[in-house]
Amino acid sequence: MELASPQTTAAEGPSFATRVADTARFEVLELIGGSDDPGTILDVGCGDGRLLRRAKHLFPSAKLVGVDPLERSLRAARLLLPSCTFYPGRVEALPLPDDSVDVVVSTFSFHHWEDPAKGIGEIARVLHPGGRLLVADVWPPFGLWALARHFWPSRPSRVRYMCAKGGISVIGQRRLMAGFVMVTMGERPLFEKRFRVGTTRSTVSAEPHGRDPKVDAH
Repeated sequence: MELASPQTTAAEGPSFATRVADTARFEVLELIGGSDDPGTILDVGCGDGRLLRRAKHLFPSAKLVGVDPLERSLRAARLLLPSCTFYPGRVEALPLPDDSVDVVVSTFSFHHWEDPAKGIGEIARVLHPGGRLLVADVWPPFGLWALARHFWPSRPSRVRYMCAKGGISVIGQRRLMAGFVMVTMGERPLFEKRFRVGTTRSTVSAEPHGRDPKVDAH
């Protein structure tokens, strides 16, 4: 899913909002790190494939997969990246087998998820043990989030809670783009008692309220 519509003419080029979103996506990809390319990278809410286009340059040997509910976005993605694999679908029912992905990335779509806990559970299912998740969404600093109610579902405490509920261990949270984008980094535990939303009781009893503890502001 796109933060802003990328539809512009070739002469105009991408809109300012799209260029800003692309910069954030590129910074998120750089957090993957590692000396070797991941085997498979999945972009949840891939939109027209802009993040995966950058991932193709950063990780040339990785298999790239995108999932998005909008067929028109997938048509654009397939034209942009014919060598990648794209599926229609939502995060709550990912069309991929268990233990098939090394890294899952989601940028600017978490606040659209209908059932975040179920979505995180699906991500945990498709990740290999030890596989990583990076979720990035808008979350303004200095109390400015009060003016961005549209992104309230992606507040950092809620993302952490949903990760714990869905079976992802949170490694940390980090601000990008002058603090306006929050990235939650997590992984599927190597050794786990798998949380299955709706079948196994999680140790997290209630969604937290109030102010978030400090996160990495760099």
